[in-house]
Amino acid sequence: MLILFSILFIGLYRDDEFNELRAFTKHRPTTKMYFYSPIGMQPLNIEDLTPEKRVEQLAFNEFIIGNKIQFSRDKLWFIPPLLIQLSLTLLTFGLFITLTNMRILIPILHLSILYVFTALGLTLITIIDQFSSTLIIGIFLLTINLLLAKFIVNKTIQNKF
Repeated sequence: MLILFSILFIGLYRDDEFNELRAFTKHRPTTKMYFYSPIGMQPLNIEDLTPEKRVEQLAFNEFIIGNKIQFSRDKLWFIPPLLIQLSLTLLTFGLFITLTNMRILIPILHLSILYVFTALGLTLITIIDQFSSTLIIGIFLLTINLLLAKFIVNKTIQNKF
């Protein structure tokens, strides 16, 4: 459920002036994840675009320009890494929850430790902006999540006996 919520409310957009990739929180749910401006900084009107590019430009105008995400600081900047890390934490502990009788504090500890790593990982993904680096950083974040969860679960089991 949280993964679906993340898909519906987290998006990526490419800045039409500096061509940088950035994560943002959508103002309404949509399955569209990537937003860009086909016009960019060119002196074109929306009527000059093909129908497909017109749809892209209208979505960019609604989600990015209309909500002042591009030119002002996004007030909800912390939501994308938080939702992603929360999804990773719940997914990771979903694998281990049947093995132990865990207390609620353990997943909260996992979430609070790895939130910083996830935020840094997302920052690196948007700065480097290449598929191979996105894949490597994503696998690295998943590995760290699983290893820390395994460590916490093993410590919990050891402390019980």
